[in-house]
Amino acid sequence: MRPRLRNLSACDWIVLAFTAYMAARAFLAPDSPDAAIARRVQGGALAAAVLLLALTRWPLLRAGRLRSLTWRLGVFAILLVPYLWQRHLLLALATPLWDAPLAALDRALLGEVPAVAVAGRLSPAWIEGFAVAYSCHFVLVALGTLPSVIAGQGAVARRVLAGVLVILCVGWTGYTVVPGVGPWQALSFPVPLEGGPWLVGLQGFVAEAGPLLDIFPSLHTALPCYFASVAWIYRREWREARLWIAPAWPVWIPLAASIIIATQVLRWHYFVDVVAGLSLVGLAGWLVPWLDAVDARRTARGGLPALEPLWPASGSAQARSEGRSGLRAG
Repeated sequence: MRPRLRNLSACDWIVLAFTAYMAARAFLAPDSPDAAIARRVQGGALAAAVLLLALTRWPLLRAGRLRSLTWRLGVFAILLVPYLWQRHLLLALATPLWDAPLAALDRALLGEVPAVAVAGRLSPAWIEGFAVAYSCHFVLVALGTLPSVIAGQGAVARRVLAGVLVILCVGWTGYTVVPGVGPWQALSFPVPLEGGPWLVGLQGFVAEAGPLLDIFPSLHTALPCYFASVAWIYRREWREARLWIAPAWPVWIPLAASIIIATQVLRWHYFVDVVAGLSLVGLAGWLVPWLDAVDARRTARGGLPALEPLWPASGSAQARSEGRSGLRAG
């Protein structure tokens, strides 16, 4: 058994721990229709994680592109599907809301909650523009993640994906510990939020499909900023790193900043949510190189690579990629 466990990478343990935690929270929640759905979804995610690792790390699948691609796609599917039904878990937990303490922290730091301070100061056109920027979060996350999932290899792709996993798993865990509805529902405003059709559609989408209690930390802050930092770091070396987002850094960085502002203008987040999101970026930058070093020692003892290649890499490119360290490597 121990030689098999040596095949489990740091990312594998993170995914196992996270899915086990979410499943445990679901099964320990008070009985309710939401809890019943959460138990099926989160329990299924844990079972899928165990099956995936049996296929790729035991391994039941032979080495090659199929096994590598199965792990890459499987890990993110296991995280994405439960997220789409995460509202049921958050509602089932019936945890007291943290809006009052979070708003109090904003007032202690800034004098007022930013969402309240800017109310009525922006025209509907500006608000509509921030609604569009806020929606770009999902596009940026897809553009930042999918290339490394589908085609990336070497140290850069390995660490970029590990950083995404750290941010997602820690962030989604935060929702279960510090739930809140956000300023738009918890606070009073002197004027209503007026934009245009995009804002109306975005508000309807969040109300119908969003987890509803997912404010702390702000992943709308963490993920765009994480990818913006990686794009900046590799802006001159993106070809050998296969980091296709890097050439777009002049657009990526201001767009990430616009999304952060939008979280306040659209009244969905407190300022401390943004601070927590930025802290997640720092956590990923500090933790991922250490996890990568742990994996390097594990593979030196005969364990499987954390990110198995999809195709042979040239020696020089692989050496340059493997030689990087710190946030500079992802």
